[in-house]
Amino acid sequence: MKKKLTRVLAIALAIMMMAVFATGCQKTTTTTSNKSTKTVAETRTVVDFTGAEVKIPKVVNRICSTYPAVEEMFLLLGSPGKNIAVNTSNVNNKWYIKFYPEITKLPMFISATSEINVEMLMSLKPDVVIVSTKEQKSTVENAGIPAVMMMGTSPETLIKCVNLLGEIMGEKETKIAAQLSAFYQKNIDNVTAKTTAIAKADRPTVFYAANGILNTEGNGTIVKSWIEMAGGVNIAAENGIEGTFKDVSPEQLLQWNPDIIICRDYAHKKAYLADARLAKLSAIKNDKVYVNPRGVFPWCVRSADEALQVLWAATVIQPKLFADIDMKAEVTNFYNTYYKYTPTEKEIQDILFPTAP
Repeated sequence: MKKKLTRVLAIALAIMMMAVFATGCQKTTTTTSNKSTKTVAETRTVVDFTGAEVKIPKVVNRICSTYPAVEEMFLLLGSPGKNIAVNTSNVNNKWYIKFYPEITKLPMFISATSEINVEMLMSLKPDVVIVSTKEQKSTVENAGIPAVMMMGTSPETLIKCVNLLGEIMGEKETKIAAQLSAFYQKNIDNVTAKTTAIAKADRPTVFYAANGILNTEGNGTIVKSWIEMAGGVNIAAENGIEGTFKDVSPEQLLQWNPDIIICRDYAHKKAYLADARLAKLSAIKNDKVYVNPRGVFPWCVRSADEALQVLWAATVIQPKLFADIDMKAEVTNFYNTYYKYTPTEKEIQDILFPTAP
């Protein structure tokens, strides 16, 4: 009887141990499975301008960019607080500081010559970095950080940039990006509806001053796009200039003799008027040297404020055709809608007729 009881107890103990072991195995399997599911659920994929599929966190809270125009987009899309670094040219941006003073306290991981400080970047622990070149993309990815390449070289690609950035940043930003893209496209459509039929011979020639009075942008640039959409001819592109920030000689500019000169910076206009070599240019003699508007960012170059550029350019290049455009009202509406701010009369003047960098 005693032996039988001992045997029963031994069997019961063995069954209990097997049950405990099985439960432990099941728990381990479930934990491993949950961990795998969680990893997949916490990431998503976006496609950048190189066609690469980039895996990024499902929720992006820490983002930065290698070029300053994208920082303006962070602000316009309503999430400057997700930006964890600053480009040198935005540190003293008075409009950016007005809307988001914290930008002056952010670290800089990229130099004025576009060199990336990899150690600094890694210490910031970004969820994703926006880059403008394949070289930058490679540098960032080699540091183990997701890199999304984008660059707006035309209205179409700029709209694509805005929408992709919205997709990366989140649901709220995606909605604002879609709204901005529709606004930009509407402005383009309204202007080109009037200018497409203008023959080249009837279009004024336009020279755009980029980094200086003898530096410009030609074919393959967004500058060429807005000049043509607004009813003009990019005289540099017409004479074979390709790409951005290309130098020309005084002799070339005199030979081209543009009807209109549009300056990115106020300093350029002062330099034109002071340069005796260029005094014979038609644009100077006829008082048609203009300074391009700038707010949070210059309207003329690859930023989200570009949505207003085609309207302003049309009033300058084809003033009679677009006399109905009220740029003061357009600026007020844009700032109300996207920056949640109503500019004063003086601020509107400063944006439309800048006299300082």
